[in-house]
Amino acid sequence: MFGLVCSPNCIGFLKTDRPCEDGQAYAGLMQSPGRADPLRLECRRIDEGYSLLFTPTAAFIDTLRNGPDVTVSMRLGGAADTVYRFSLNGAFDAVYVTLATAIAAGGDAPQAEPGL
Repeated sequence: MFGLVCSPNCIGFLKTDRPCEDGQAYAGLMQSPGRADPLRLECRRIDEGYSLLFTPTAAFIDTLRNGPDVTVSMRLGGAADTVYRFSLNGAFDAVYVTLATAIAAGGDAPQAEPGL
């Protein structure tokens, strides 16, 4: 599962059943056609699984806009990267409404990264 939760500030998440160290930050890469952006993911144990949390940025929004899919890769341990792939069909519209609602409620807008 790949998504965004706002109340009123927003946080992105990637739910996984692969174990990671709770509270540990991992370097990742978010890719969609024509772009690749670094992504800092923080592991959190939630219920029976794990979630990798990240701060939504302007690059995240641009990735959703580019579609049609996104790949997030990171090293959780061991020699190989863990790769997650998600369809973005309808994602931009859904996230745009979520962000607009959160901002109207006093939440934070995604911050532009240097060079964007």
